Amino acid sequence: MARGKKKLSVKEMHAEVTRLQKQIKIAEQQVLLKDIIGSQEFKTLSRKFRKLGTKPEEIASLFATAVNATRTTKSAKKTRAKAPVKFQHPENPELKWTGRGNKPNWVKECLANGLTMEQLLIQK
Repeated sequence: MARGKKKLSVKEMHAEVTRLQKQIKIAEQQVLLKDIIGSQEFKTLSRKFRKLGTKPEEIASLFATAVNATRTTKSAKKTRAKAPVKFQHPENPELKWTGRGNKPNWVKECLANGLTMEQLLIQK
């Protein structure tokens, strides 16, 4: 740390990090906006909107609506069908496992007692 500067507390450092992250985000948005405005697609759209007599405020409103629609679509959780149960304890039918994730303790115990995974498979 340079001489003459006081040491920052953890809280002050977090505040500084947050401030810098906001500055980075703004700078990234400005670069992106500059790239968009300079693109051929943007220039083509601008000419078309001018021909239609559309005001900049109307265009901004259309883009804001499109962005909000995209955000709600992306944030919506996709529900997945439950995985079917493949394994079952030979003595306690309430203990079941789909075969996904870590092996439950009852599977580990069965394997340690000499059973095989094939013996734990649910017969269809």
